[in-house]
Amino acid sequence: MKLLEYKNYYVFEDGCKKYLFDSFYMECVEIRESLYYALKKKDLRQIDKHSMKILNYLKNNGRFFSNNKADIVNSNNKKIYISLAPVTKCNLRCKYCFANYGGNNINEKKEFDSVTLEKIADYFINTFNEVYDFRLDFVSGGEPLLDVKLLEETLKIFRKKFINKNLEIFLCTNGTLLNENACKILDKYNVNLGISIDGSKEQHNLCRIYENGLGTYDDLYKNYMNLKNNMIFSNHLKSIWSLAVITSKTKSLVDLIKNNKKIGFSSIQMKLVRLKKNNELVINESNINNVYKMVNELVEYFYICVKNNKIDDVLFFVNDNDYFGKIIKRLILKEVYVYRCHAGKEKFAITPVGDIYPCDSFVGMKRYVLGNVYRDYELKRVFNDLDVDNRLKCKSCWCRYVCGGDCLHNSLCTNGDVQESDEVFCLIVKHTIKKTLVRINDLEKCVPDYLNNLRQLLRVRYSLNKV
Repeated sequence: MKLLEYKNYYVFEDGCKKYLFDSFYMECVEIRESLYYALKKKDLRQIDKHSMKILNYLKNNGRFFSNNKADIVNSNNKKIYISLAPVTKCNLRCKYCFANYGGNNINEKKEFDSVTLEKIADYFINTFNEVYDFRLDFVSGGEPLLDVKLLEETLKIFRKKFINKNLEIFLCTNGTLLNENACKILDKYNVNLGISIDGSKEQHNLCRIYENGLGTYDDLYKNYMNLKNNMIFSNHLKSIWSLAVITSKTKSLVDLIKNNKKIGFSSIQMKLVRLKKNNELVINESNINNVYKMVNELVEYFYICVKNNKIDDVLFFVNDNDYFGKIIKRLILKEVYVYRCHAGKEKFAITPVGDIYPCDSFVGMKRYVLGNVYRDYELKRVFNDLDVDNRLKCKSCWCRYVCGGDCLHNSLCTNGDVQESDEVFCLIVKHTIKKTLVRINDLEKCVPDYLNNLRQLLRVRYSLNKV
């Protein structure tokens, strides 16, 4: 095969500098301008012998011009994710709620009972009997602390049923109902606690409001600090992660990170809002330049933190759950991903009637029901083939193995088709990848030891399966 026929190389520029990227092995090098234009035009006739020698050397060593892929990180996951909302209602009226304040559950039965909860546990233990690691998520679709009695019953049942398995439990709350009684229950069952907080009081109260329109920040912050300062609770419960939704109204990702770190959260998960195209909070072509500016600021913040060996500041947002942090992590560790998340493959959301969906976001969309815990012994695998090598727009994209593809629900929201990626999402991802590659390249030159230290810490963290 001729050198230019390979599909894993990509050239791009940043300012006056030119770069060559290997999309299979996540390698990036700065190249001469003449070589950049030759590769971009797919015409090597004008390059000098020295450049041609370098290209052949790279090809012969399996980099940039090769059909060999690196090992895929998420091709054979050995953990099952179970997601449910004990209560499909909420005391807030957040302006960007994709779950319609719990209204997406279209069934008459709105709450779980002990019989259904036990059936769910039995179903997943039996269906995935060879799996040892499980995760139970109370993350969306309703506010779980609206009914702490039901929550405690759920936790009790799952801890008992999964006694011979490794079960992690994650719960995200809006924080307004986080009282001492709720905290005792969460601590008793070793729950990993998260709170939805969109940064500063001003930023948070733009979208996260009560039914009467008042902001929720003060109540959230009071409850959060009461927990942090209460000596009866474990350090595990007090190690609280934060979740923030990024909208067209978000002013700065770095300010958001600094705010949440300053008040004591252990990490942050920033998520791009998922809404219909006509919503004023959605990120679209008219406001994407503002997102580019925020990404530029974030990548510079990452660069400065590593350069000054402030690794803790980086670890706060570089994780598998942060929209931007996961891209930075994958590029640092040179990881290959073929799909974005576990939805419909290893992750499942269950409703009070036992219907199984690919994830919380699809709840209420009957055509995406994969099965039911009461009657189906085999789940439909409608998303199994939707990796980046099979999705129409993704399979020819240069950054597909960093990105993993658009969120399937986001694709559905924006284009009405899980196959059709959101173009705005693609533009943001590509911009983030390019800016990050440039700065990682700079760090390799100026502070390689600090960068390697960060790389080792990330490897250790994820070998221990931390978030």
